[in-house]
Amino acid sequence: MPVGLANPNLHLGPPRAASNLLQFFKEDSQNCSLPPLTSSQPLRLFCYSVVMPSPSYEVGLIKYQMGQRAGIFSCDSFAVFSNVSRLDDAPEIPVVRVIHGPMSVPRGDSWMRRMTNGDALNTPLFMHAWKWFADTKTHEQYDWTIKLDADTVFYAPLLRLTLADRLPISFATSWQCDHAARANPFALTFWGDWLPGPIEALNSEAMKRILARVRRCAADIPPDEYGEDIWLSRCREEADELHEPVASCIPLGEKLLQWAGVPLGSTTQCDLPEYPTAALHPFKSVEQQKTCLAMVQRAAARLYHVNVTEVPEGKGDGPQGSEASASTFVGLRRRSTPAPVSCGSVWCWKESREALALYGSAVS
Repeated sequence: MPVGLANPNLHLGPPRAASNLLQFFKEDSQNCSLPPLTSSQPLRLFCYSVVMPSPSYEVGLIKYQMGQRAGIFSCDSFAVFSNVSRLDDAPEIPVVRVIHGPMSVPRGDSWMRRMTNGDALNTPLFMHAWKWFADTKTHEQYDWTIKLDADTVFYAPLLRLTLADRLPISFATSWQCDHAARANPFALTFWGDWLPGPIEALNSEAMKRILARVRRCAADIPPDEYGEDIWLSRCREEADELHEPVASCIPLGEKLLQWAGVPLGSTTQCDLPEYPTAALHPFKSVEQQKTCLAMVQRAAARLYHVNVTEVPEGKGDGPQGSEASASTFVGLRRRSTPAPVSCGSVWCWKESREALALYGSAVS
């Protein structure tokens, strides 16, 4: 059963069949895996996006996601970083102004350069967000810190299911399998050590280690020559080469991301596999996101045995009509969307704050 929900007694039906990827790791003694979490072990997720202000299309997407409790707003706590303190077309969204200057960035000048260095060379913008984490230590209050592109369709309850399950490990360090633990530094990857740009997920220890290396990496890897996902991957690899492990990889494939249209230009489709997919990319219009999010929410409803679009405020119907507290459904969509509340230096929903307090996070 998934964890990270305030009510550990929520029934989720019979165990799901293991994916082929996870079964491979279970059967191959030469590979490693992390055991599933128990119901007493929470999963606290912090999600953020770096958003360009109007007239960027990103504002409309973020506004829609907030109304649906999707994207970064489906996590326990969230932050929107920008170069303004208020989004003109979405004043209800709290913004952290960390960038002081324009957010326009150059793009790769050739197909090959876009493949090797990234399309948008936006690492200097993300350096401001990473400095904010280094200064506030917000990531230390959460199990995972997740960066999402605005055009990524994401639903945290599905990622919780995957993270609570047995996880395959692809070691990039000298750690031994029998000493692997979830407290070790890990990054979620698509395959191998590829950290995909639409969703970049690092656990608390990995965030701590990579933030300690950002300044040193900036001296060796010019930030203005790379997209932030490729720069971050190279920074991690460079530290590994110096025998200072940053993070080992948890390769999740399409359980982490369905990615169409980039970089080969194929048609974007919302194609859900049989197992839960945490993120889909790219969907650059609200209409595209509506269609895909509806499919994702239906998938979540089946897996959680609740009607995601009909959960009443303050309680939920379990499979046998039992009532649960509002915090049981942290991250699931509501009929109404209240304003977010303060969670320390960031924001969350009321039931998320109650759950975080239950789990011992510092929230005010």
